[in-house]
Amino acid sequence: METSSPLTIGTLLESQDDYQELPDSLIPYVLEIQQENNHANFNLLWTRGAPMRGTWMGRRRQTEIPLLNQLRGCLNKISGDNYAKITDKLLRLLKEKVSCKKQLEEVASLIQSKAISDSPHCPLYGRLCRELAPCFVKEEEEGKIHFVKILLFNCQNKFSQLVNHEIPSLDDVQFRMQAFGAMVFFAELYKAGLLTSAVIKSCMDKMIEKIDDFRIELTCNFFLPLLSLYKKDNPEQVEKYKKIF
Repeated sequence: METSSPLTIGTLLESQDDYQELPDSLIPYVLEIQQENNHANFNLLWTRGAPMRGTWMGRRRQTEIPLLNQLRGCLNKISGDNYAKITDKLLRLLKEKVSCKKQLEEVASLIQSKAISDSPHCPLYGRLCRELAPCFVKEEEEGKIHFVKILLFNCQNKFSQLVNHEIPSLDDVQFRMQAFGAMVFFAELYKAGLLTSAVIKSCMDKMIEKIDDFRIELTCNFFLPLLSLYKKDNPEQVEKYKKIF
């Protein structure tokens, strides 16, 4: 049995001029949305240049944006109960739709951003990054580029940004929450086997160069989640940090 498709704003925007079935009161609303969409597309073209048809950048609206939306939707749903299902779906998306370094970089940035803003689920994101670590794309000049390499490069930049930042005011809640979430995420990457003990020592030494309330909070958010694992192989370092704090 055939059924007619429901009339939606999206279908009207695609058809450009077909408003016959739309109530008169909604026509100005649809035209306004259409105008905003055209303006947004113009800005995208202006800021990114005019890509040639057939290049990946030329397919940006058809491939990349839907891909990131799908990834974001999966990450929004991730939990302990559906972790395996979500991970399988993410791996499939990366295999089928990610084909260049730029795309892989944006996937890594999205996962890092989600993990930092959702610190209660950081253990899941740490496990997820371990699952995605072997994923790679090939570039002519650089050869294989692995997800984990891009992720850790991003994390290194984020860490440097945080420890070199001036002490935020107590009112700067957003920055503080982002900073503490990042430290929890970095700790989970160590627990997932993606960061080495040498990296942890380097991070700790950097954070204790200047002791203030903010950096003490950063250090606690970073070091306490990984303490039980780190002290097994680095008992002397743990004792050193205990004396400082």
